[in-house]
Amino acid sequence: ETAGSVFNDEFRFHRAEIAGKVIMTKARLTKLSAWNAHVRSSIQLRMADIRFGVDLTGSVIEGDVLMQDVTFGRRVSQESASCDWDPAVSVQFVLNELKKTLSDEDFTAAWRELVVERPMYGAVPQGNVCEEAARRNTKDLDVLSERNSVLLRDLRIQGALCLVDVTGEIALQDARGATKEIGKIAFDGTVSNSTILSWKKSDSMTLWYMANYKTNYLLANLENRPKHHYTDNIDVGALTMMKRQTFTADDGQSDEYRVREKCDVTPGKRNTDNPDNPKVQQRIIDFFREDNAESPQPFANIVSRVESMGINATNLKIALSEQKYRNTCRSSQLTALMADRGWRAWYDQLLKAPGAEIYKFALDGICSAALVGAKYSVAYGHRPLNLILWALFFVFLLYCTLWLDKPDPEHPSQSRHPGLAYAFDNLVPLRAYRIDPDAAERRPRRSLLRFHVRLQRGLGFLLALLAFIFLYKGLVY
Repeated sequence: ETAGSVFNDEFRFHRAEIAGKVIMTKARLTKLSAWNAHVRSSIQLRMADIRFGVDLTGSVIEGDVLMQDVTFGRRVSQESASCDWDPAVSVQFVLNELKKTLSDEDFTAAWRELVVERPMYGAVPQGNVCEEAARRNTKDLDVLSERNSVLLRDLRIQGALCLVDVTGEIALQDARGATKEIGKIAFDGTVSNSTILSWKKSDSMTLWYMANYKTNYLLANLENRPKHHYTDNIDVGALTMMKRQTFTADDGQSDEYRVREKCDVTPGKRNTDNPDNPKVQQRIIDFFREDNAESPQPFANIVSRVESMGINATNLKIALSEQKYRNTCRSSQLTALMADRGWRAWYDQLLKAPGAEIYKFALDGICSAALVGAKYSVAYGHRPLNLILWALFFVFLLYCTLWLDKPDPEHPSQSRHPGLAYAFDNLVPLRAYRIDPDAAERRPRRSLLRFHVRLQRGLGFLLALLAFIFLYKGLVY
């Protein structure tokens, strides 16, 4: 247990066997490294501040990995890539407490001891991991931020992996007021029993990398999704969309208690969002549209989970179809140019394009039009196609049976068979949409065929009602 402690160099426990917990709540870490460790309970990093990074690759955690409100320091030096930090004034931290009680001279000595000075070896001060990285990577802060990462790769977590309100942001007050960030937060190849993901609003461009990830239960809030993420080949067993939790400072609880509650959640009506809600579905769609991997597999996995809950997922399936077939009709360079650079660039190239290229572009247009129909048909589970096939079958059946009718003696010159248009019009329930409304009102001579025509009208009304229901669901949801 090292809650609130300061480590101004790498803290390492590779291949360690730990029978209990690792508690580093509010610790100030330079770098935490634990390859192939075995922790028989949980790792708690709530409100920890990390200067260089975390690497838990290949470890086995029999409990939870709790990383709520983990921060990544504030740059003190704007001139170098050293990862010294100055904790925010509002944070409960030993330096802030000492600043209130010590004189300026004593506080400066304490600050140097905690942050700046290094142990001596042979009368030579020893460097730290940040200084060594700075020498290797020049003084470019962007280069150093790429090296700073949180690597939770190939973990086996029997409890929950909880990453709540972690952005990767490193506050840096330079002349432009810009904000830097760590390079990556990765949990590829990891397996966890449950996962809790939620982000707070941030401009951080930290890459969230989640590939080959498996979890039995995912609780996620996508109101403030990361700006830069890569998701591919995931396996989610069950899904719950969470509401963003709010904790007030005047509720009588400590900040540590409020942060702990972010991962201690029991889903219910008070704190969950219904995936039936169009806003919630739109957040899911936007998340996967912005995914750098551009793979339909993760989206398809989530859509199947939503469907298994008995939720209307029409909008999700339409968006999934768009993602699956977005590059299908792009055989022509003109098509790709129009999609990437707009109509003006496309028109300029069209005037100079050879005939073969224009032919390909025309085929792409036909293909795109067909995909629009296929997209909505697939989204509705091919039910619109089934309706069309049944309608064609009923029209053909009536057309065939009308050959059995006997001629009208009062109109011997009139054709015995009223034609295909008559069979189609008697399937259309609204007169305004018939091809020949007057001719459709004539009745066959045989009583059995008159019954068939009335039946055809009823079937047409039923098919129109089903089509209306499908369209209504698509528009409402």
